This record gives sequence, C-alpha cells and structure tokens, in this order.
Amino acid sequence: MLLQLVMLFFVSLELTYAMQCDCASGPEDKRGAEIVFRGKVVAFHEFAKDSRVVVFRVIRVFNGDLTETFEMPALENGVACFGFNPGMLRIGNELLVYASSFGSKRPADLSVRCATKLWSETNDVRKLGRGKKPMPK
Repeated sequence: MLLQLVMLFFVSLELTYAMQCDCASGPEDKRGAEIVFRGKVVAFHEFAKDSRVVVFRVIRVFNGDLTETFEMPALENGVACFGFNPGMLRIGNELLVYASSFGSKRPADLSVRCATKLWSETNDVRKLGRGKKPMPK
C-alpha cells in the first residue's frame, strides 16, 4: 500500500510538470500567436460584472493587423498559461503582447499567451523583425 501511494505521488508530480506551459519566448511565439504587438496601457473599462477590458495604444505590430487602439480582456493570473502576469496591467506600462483567439472570430475573445512581457524586459527584439505601424483608426 505504501509503495502504491509513493508511486501515485510521483505520477502526480510528473503530470503537474507536464501540464505546465513552457513560457520561453522567442520567434516561435510570433508564429504561434495570431497577433503580436507593442502597446501602452492607456485605460480600462468594465465589460461585464467582474470583467475588465484593457485598452492599448498600439505602437508597433509584429504579427496581425491592428489599429492604433486595441482592446482585449484584462485577464490576470491566467490558468493554462493564459492571462497577464500580476502587475503588468498598469496605466503607462508598455508591453509586448502575444495573443490568440483559438478559433473564435471575435477579437474580444483573444487570450494572452505566456510569452507576453513588459517591453523593458524583452530580449531579442531584433528576432521579431521591424514590424509595422498600426493601421489608422
């Protein structure tokens, strides 16, 4: 019985490790995300009870087509590697955002990938390429 409990413990540790996402970022994140952009947090507004939307002023687009202003769910402490890390969503912060809609046709359904980070903490920016200016609104 004790051996079975020990084996169950080690199997559960392995499953927990396997379910964690790999948050290493690089050019492969750009290919895996529907949109990648550099943006500054400029505002928030309520979407529904206990749901906020973050408003970005888009500075540069590395993947996808975005206008100068872009809104998306302000998910923090996301599970399964999605959502913004705590402290990122503050007015004035510049972020490098990787996001995907996972098949949804509505931009409001975009979820942030774990590669999203503060612009000041971004390494290997050159690997993203020059990017482009956002489209006028």
